Amino acid sequence: MNENELKKAFEQYDPTEEQCRAMERRIRAKGMISMQKKKGAWRASVAMGAACLAVVAGLIVFGPGQTAKAPSNPVSASEAARSQVQILALSAGQEENPKALQIGVEMPLGAYRLESSATPGFPFIFQWENGEQSGEVSVSQGSLLRWDRQTGQVTDAGKRTICKNGETLYYAPPEDGSLSESDSLTICVADERQSVLIWSREGTYFAKILPEEHQS
Repeated sequence: MNENELKKAFEQYDPTEEQCRAMERRIRAKGMISMQKKKGAWRASVAMGAACLAVVAGLIVFGPGQTAKAPSNPVSASEAARSQVQILALSAGQEENPKALQIGVEMPLGAYRLESSATPGFPFIFQWENGEQSGEVSVSQGSLLRWDRQTGQVTDAGKRTICKNGETLYYAPPEDGSLSESDSLTICVADERQSVLIWSREGTYFAKILPEEHQS
């Protein structure tokens, strides 16, 4: 659009005095108006016309009475990552009914003794919901195991492994069967972290997902 077209559009548009003042202040703040005496008025008119046209264009795009709306519940990157992976665990006494861990909600996992437990560790099922086929899982203490129920073979995956979508990993606490400190199970999804805190109290293990502000 050339200067003549801008000028004509500006002359046909009739904003209120307050609207023009507000737009002029914004334009001045951005250094768009030259204060030179000879050409200052024309440059100001052209710049003001462009600003008014932007307002008109916005009204045309959204229609009468319509405005652009911001998301009502903006989601951070970390929250998005957490929402894209679901971690299931078996609660004590509910061995056939895995449940999703919740943020800040304790889930009792039961007692664990290596020599008497029916499984090689506490089972956790990882389900990625954003199309990912795998993700990294790591622990700060203890170890991660894979267990083939048909053959009974147990494979030590160490403290860090790649977990397939829907795969079950077994978490084995330290060999003495107890934790001197809270242990953390960390789920990494697209450069973000989701942490599951695992701890023991009076012989029973518990797990919960940490809130975002406590993620490591």
